Amino acid sequence: MQNLISLGARKFGIVSVPALGCCPSQRIYQANGECLEELNNQARAFFSTMELLLGNLRLEFKDIKYSLGNMVDMTLNVIDNALAFNFKFVKTACCGSGTLNAQGSCSPISDLCSNRNEYLFWDSFHPTQTASKLAAFTLYGGEPRFVSPINFSQLPDA
Repeated sequence: MQNLISLGARKFGIVSVPALGCCPSQRIYQANGECLEELNNQARAFFSTMELLLGNLRLEFKDIKYSLGNMVDMTLNVIDNALAFNFKFVKTACCGSGTLNAQGSCSPISDLCSNRNEYLFWDSFHPTQTASKLAAFTLYGGEPRFVSPINFSQLPDA
């Protein structure tokens, strides 16, 4: 970022990693199909480190502005409130094979769900288009627990 700042960049929209332990690719390692908390804790630690680094950068370069999206909390909020977001399936991938559709890559011969809008995950790692749109709306207009110190819509005028 310091290189970008030296080139004149002053505004940044940054997105952290999501709750990696809740991806179908990781849930298959839990007998009960639940999230792998060790990975989620690492994702939380990464977010905290980013938050600290950006705060320090702002002290050094007073004129920079940024929005930091907390994808860990955003992902967990959707998982915990799946029906409120119209998701019926948050553990299973829409496209893949094997347990949770996460043991084989999405390919033309994979199992494919009938309604991808009901799924949080497209394949064993990636969100569906519906989930990605929800993330974009949250980053753009979300509350401070999901994007701070300002959301992406506030960034141009900051």
